[in-house]
Amino acid sequence: SFEGHRVVGVGSCAEYEWSDEVHCHESTTAKRPFSLYGQTKLAAGRCLNTLGAASQLSAAWARLFFVYGPWGHRRRLPGVVIEPLAEGRPAPCSSGIQFRDYLFIDDAAAAIVAILDSSVEGPINVGSGESVQIIDMVKGVAQILDAEHLLEVGAIPDSMTNNPQSIVADVTRLRNEVGIAPEVSLSDGLQRTVAWWQQSL
Repeated sequence: SFEGHRVVGVGSCAEYEWSDEVHCHESTTAKRPFSLYGQTKLAAGRCLNTLGAASQLSAAWARLFFVYGPWGHRRRLPGVVIEPLAEGRPAPCSSGIQFRDYLFIDDAAAAIVAILDSSVEGPINVGSGESVQIIDMVKGVAQILDAEHLLEVGAIPDSMTNNPQSIVADVTRLRNEVGIAPEVSLSDGLQRTVAWWQQSL
């Protein structure tokens, strides 16, 4: 038996099929994940939905898009660029021509709390709803650190698999049903992320 009445699980945009350009909608975009990670998240979300229906438990599934900020992994953007640039070393990167939906960690956390406090059920995309070109994020970091001369754009070949031109969240449910929208701009988020990284090196 369950003593609680509301549960929110955390999923991923990797649950969606990533074709060349994807505007991910919770109900209409195909769920055919490429990675084992995405397959596992999709399965977990479906289990939660089944559990909720069987136990009369109110259940929601927050599908996170590309979250960044303090305490980020050093091998993911923007940490993979911040660390070498902050240390005065060259930062090799790919072409960065793809577009992704980036969301600052504080906004992601606020969205999950808002979902928990709401009565909205089922999958809910948690993203900014806006596309940012990867190279713009990389150059933004380099400008903050005054290290644009250390960027080596194109030094790493672009991946040829599971790397669509654009992945962006449809955030209609998040905005209209949950009633929350991001508050941290990309420029502010990058400033705060770089500042944390510099203190942590």
